[in-house]
Amino acid sequence: MKQWHRHAAVMALLGIIGSPCAASAGNEGNGEVQLSPLEMAASKDTIDHITQVDIERKTARNLWEALRGVEGVNLQTSAGRNEGTISIRGSNRYQVGLYIDDIPVATAYRNEWDANNILTYGLESIEVSKGYSSPLLISNNNLAGAVNLRTAKPKKEFEATAKYMNFFDRNVQNQGQMAAASVGTKQDLYYLKGTFIFNNQNFFTYPASFDSAPYQPGSRARNSDNQTLSGNIIGGWTPNDDVDVMVGYTRQHFQKGQPFDAAQTRTGDSTTYPYKRFWEWPEYETSRLYANGNFNLSSKAHLKAVAYYDWHQDTSKSYTDVSMTRRDSADKTYDQFTTGGQLTFDYTFNPANKIALSAGYRLLSHKEYNDYSVFDDTGLKPKLKKKAADVGSQLDEHITETYDLPPKNWSA
Repeated sequence: MKQWHRHAAVMALLGIIGSPCAASAGNEGNGEVQLSPLEMAASKDTIDHITQVDIERKTARNLWEALRGVEGVNLQTSAGRNEGTISIRGSNRYQVGLYIDDIPVATAYRNEWDANNILTYGLESIEVSKGYSSPLLISNNNLAGAVNLRTAKPKKEFEATAKYMNFFDRNVQNQGQMAAASVGTKQDLYYLKGTFIFNNQNFFTYPASFDSAPYQPGSRARNSDNQTLSGNIIGGWTPNDDVDVMVGYTRQHFQKGQPFDAAQTRTGDSTTYPYKRFWEWPEYETSRLYANGNFNLSSKAHLKAVAYYDWHQDTSKSYTDVSMTRRDSADKTYDQFTTGGQLTFDYTFNPANKIALSAGYRLLSHKEYNDYSVFDDTGLKPKLKKKAADVGSQLDEHITETYDLPPKNWSA
């Protein structure tokens, strides 16, 4: 929208400059021509609506790529966990909420989620809200904004789509591929749809000018592979135009490597480069079961109800060197889930005024397990060697949080 305004302003200005006679003819004898100010301001809206057409134009496979170029949204990569992260208006990643079909989605621990792992095939749109979003009407972790993905529902009696993409680097080496398909039906009283996606990346490359580094001897990033296999099934009940109750289930398997540090050898005041991060995530699993109901009680009153159970587990492995053969640390596993429900009522008085009330409950659980059975303690001092009690998946940390909307001590 901002770019359109610029073009419009330039065209208007050229029109004025190119027609001096017409301007003076209408003001003969006045000696002064009054021109209206040109509108240069961009839209004040704080919500960006990204359609499936926009996603296709960007050839975006995942959320991180789909948000490229959106005003106020900065894309980053977390080097520690090799995750694509999103920042809105200078915030950090932990202040941005993620939703799919109005269901809050996040790994419960520190609100971490990987934007590279959220695939866009089968989506109808992406809504990016910039600025504080009320926790009473949405959920927590929305200080900087919220991102809501909407699944495309079937609109015809029978519809099916399929897609295949292959990616090559500048040397025409096979960099990866994506294959996806969906099939659905829309009937008078219900709809059904199934979507399946396979996404594979063999590696990514650094620029041709990249200088070889100790852990990255060439421009092809080592240990930069990842693979996703996911399925999503939705079903809906639509007895009339004012009722839409949808139930969905998603299952996703994801595994990835951690690209080795590409820095040159250097020792600073307290840090030595490159970092010795020889890690991989052989397991990065997500399951989600949810229900979403929308009811138009009248032309102005609307009721929304959601219920969900979101489970996530990932395991990381650490090695001693780039050969990734000897293990120097325990396997670390995060086992997390989020469950809850929310009921929201809103009444629209006019286009500028609306009142809304919300009540809900949310439980978040995070468990961390450490397994030292793979830890190679050869050559270590006796006091550093693993003990019998260390072998096996030992629960090291368990954190739970609950949210009540409105709070229990809330009063009108």
